[in-house]
Amino acid sequence: MRQILILLAVCISGALSAQSTSLAGKITDRETGEELIGGNVTLYLNGVLATGAATDFTGNYSINVDPGTYDVEVSYIGYSPQRITGVTIRSGQANRLDLQLGSGGGRIYTTYLPANYFQMKYESLSIEEEENLNREELFNEAECDKSR
Repeated sequence: MRQILILLAVCISGALSAQSTSLAGKITDRETGEELIGGNVTLYLNGVLATGAATDFTGNYSINVDPGTYDVEVSYIGYSPQRITGVTIRSGQANRLDLQLGSGGGRIYTTYLPANYFQMKYESLSIEEEENLNREELFNEAECDKSR
């Protein structure tokens, strides 16, 4: 009886350890090789977000995950996101995926306001009107373009 219990415990512990593994790697800038701190690494299983992590101060990440085939997406502000499909993560192995991102993925939009824009709006308002003024009126694109 004792031998059966020991055999059962070994089988259960082996099955539990086989169910979870990890994916680790480093995210760097393609041109400079610099580590990207705070980059996002997300894993998708059958098109559904499974898990994710952020890179640390040295650009490294580690994600605990069940074995399987995933799509891995890496993104960072100002860089083009990268998606790798069909990444197989195996149990009992060192699963490593290092990636390099190229810059130019994000766009930054700028709105220019004349220096006296807010002053012009408030000079013609009563105190009650100022208190009730909707913030969206301050950023009305049409009025902004008129004052240029």
